[in-house]
Amino acid sequence: MSLNKFDFVFVVLTYRNTKDLSSFFINNTITDSKVIVVNSFYDESTEVEFQKISNENMADFINVENLGYGNGNNTGIEFAINNYEFKFLIISNPDVLIIKMDKKYLLNSPKNIIYAPKILTLKKKNQNPFIYNFSFNTRKVFYFACIKNITYLKYLIFFINSIARRLFNLFVAFTKKNYYRVYSCHGSFIIIGNEALKSLYPPFQSSMFLFNEEHFFARKAKLNKINIRYLPHKVEVKHFEDGSIDLNNQQLKNYISESYIKYFEHFFK
Repeated sequence: MSLNKFDFVFVVLTYRNTKDLSSFFINNTITDSKVIVVNSFYDESTEVEFQKISNENMADFINVENLGYGNGNNTGIEFAINNYEFKFLIISNPDVLIIKMDKKYLLNSPKNIIYAPKILTLKKKNQNPFIYNFSFNTRKVFYFACIKNITYLKYLIFFINSIARRLFNLFVAFTKKNYYRVYSCHGSFIIIGNEALKSLYPPFQSSMFLFNEEHFFARKAKLNKINIRYLPHKVEVKHFEDGSIDLNNQQLKNYISESYIKYFEHFFK
């Protein structure tokens, strides 16, 4: 049986907030594309509303148990592979607005590559590249901070990475190249070529509930010799979150530490 063909298939993972999904469809119109909505179940009323929004926009709808980012996106990706033929799969948060997307450039680019856009928060913070260059020692220090629950050390690593990102983006602003090789990209909007996806599948660790998916994804790409290209002048999205992490929130602290420990021990222990 032949599969329906699209240039782009979106996997949009939702949880609880139906307004973000409505806005996603209102704000983002990409021709020759298909959207797969994966709902991490919260309650029956939001499930019904998510399905209604999906149906109204001719999107596929999948309801799953809320097992986190990795599991939800892996489920959507599996559905996409089984039901469609596509050139790119885009993992997208529902709370994004696509400002610019050079389709011609992407469609003429290699499909064995991962592409990362410029991602600006409401505070104009650029969330890409998530990590410009991998440092094992830095990752090991963060692992130690998670094991020992040393909050100030986590903040220090976040700060160092933020400074490195800002300096890198200053360089980007002056050079204007089509793309830049980076180690890791932010998980709110990732463009994956179909050939790269075949090598990575499944791209995420389902047991990691929330946070640090970017680390796992990047390491898996590195081990499979798949490059990540940052395209700040070709693709740009707005991400409707403040981009900050409150390490005083105990639940968030637990998610960060638990998922990071799983990532680090999966690849380096």
